[in-house]
Amino acid sequence: MKITVLGASGRAGSEITKELAARGHQVTGVARNPARIPTDDGITAVSGDVTDAAALPALLKGADAVISAVMFTDSDPETLIGAVKAAGVPRYLVVGGAGSLEAAPGLKVIDTPDFPEIYKAEAAAGGRFLDRLRQETDLNWTFLSPSAVFDGGERTGQFRLGGDSLLVTADGRSAISFPDYAIAMADEIETPRHSRQRFTSATDPRPRASSSAKRGRLKEKDPGDRSPGSSSFQRDAGDQTSEAGSTLKPGPIVDDRVMRFT
Repeated sequence: MKITVLGASGRAGSEITKELAARGHQVTGVARNPARIPTDDGITAVSGDVTDAAALPALLKGADAVISAVMFTDSDPETLIGAVKAAGVPRYLVVGGAGSLEAAPGLKVIDTPDFPEIYKAEAAAGGRFLDRLRQETDLNWTFLSPSAVFDGGERTGQFRLGGDSLLVTADGRSAISFPDYAIAMADEIETPRHSRQRFTSATDPRPRASSSAKRGRLKEKDPGDRSPGSSSFQRDAGDQTSEAGSTLKPGPIVDDRVMRFT
């Protein structure tokens, strides 16, 4: 598959780029500074500006899917969505944030009392981006929100998927590493399950039989730039319990690390 990743030099974008290339896809990474894009086999680094509405469609043309991994406050949804549609790309996936997820029924994470003021602008912009996508009737989009803590860490293949609610473990933790998030994104591209939906991912304390992990596609994490949404939050149909009885569920946040919500 030919896949273009916007923001491929950031921490989330670079992990997604490497994961897709490791699976045999032809990946074009786009960034203002292409020298910071991973150089693995199967990756073509291209210089590009996501705010350039005139030039962006040409960069995307010919792709089977586009992934946007850029800061919401540094981009415009109309420009990005318009470029994807103008280029005729059939699928558009977005690295989301966690602020728009529900911490409790009717209460978004961004509206909780302890949500840091410093992250509100990015979280609010992410929520508006999701709202804009939900107005689309022609574009096949997917918005993947990470957990409350979205940072470095190992590639474990141990994670669960949910919907519009923040997923937390029984002891109140909500986290996902960049490499595991990249697996979830790549899985969604290869086997679409959330067309025109937002979904979320969170670390699962028990082993997950990830097909990509089984195939030995383990890659070292890139220590590059902090990713968009690097504290994060999106839709769940209810509790999700593992075979071993470990539960990831929507619920109150008791781990103070989740207060890193960009």
